[in-house]
Amino acid sequence: MIDAGASALMLTILVVAGWTDIRSRRIPNILSIALVDIFILRGLALMLVSDVSLAVLWVWPLVTAGGIFLVGLLMFARGIIGGGDVKLLAALALFAGPAFILPTLFVMSVAGGLIALAMLIRLRLIPSKDSTTPNHEASAHALKVPYGLAIMTSGFWLTWTLHGAVLGASVAH
Repeated sequence: MIDAGASALMLTILVVAGWTDIRSRRIPNILSIALVDIFILRGLALMLVSDVSLAVLWVWPLVTAGGIFLVGLLMFARGIIGGGDVKLLAALALFAGPAFILPTLFVMSVAGGLIALAMLIRLRLIPSKDSTTPNHEASAHALKVPYGLAIMTSGFWLTWTLHGAVLGASVAH
């Protein structure tokens, strides 16, 4: 019950993040903070009702998220990824932990690649309003991939994999 509630809240936040990233290419900090808050509240609740070790519940997820944040920070400094994407992904990494972070990143990368491909195809198929001059401003905005959508997709995959909560399916751990 605790995980189902946390998953529902997490997915709701990820949908909002994906939507705002599509619309404005920005992910508000409050969404990443909310994911961290949900992780903390979920952890505290699980401490009350189970005997899960502190390492599994807190240490390894924090190490995982810290590593993702540091790598993301380097990517942000090089202009590869946005700051909101880094924070959102680090918050999601808390839920993935070390056991699921690599597959979560893989799903995110595939989703991001498909989104980028769709955007490139759309950009090539829809001419600018003034066909004699390229629309550089629109092209620059169009080429900024809303990676919040890819992070959202990986969050749905993670929830389904860990809890079967998305479709009500039972998934073996």
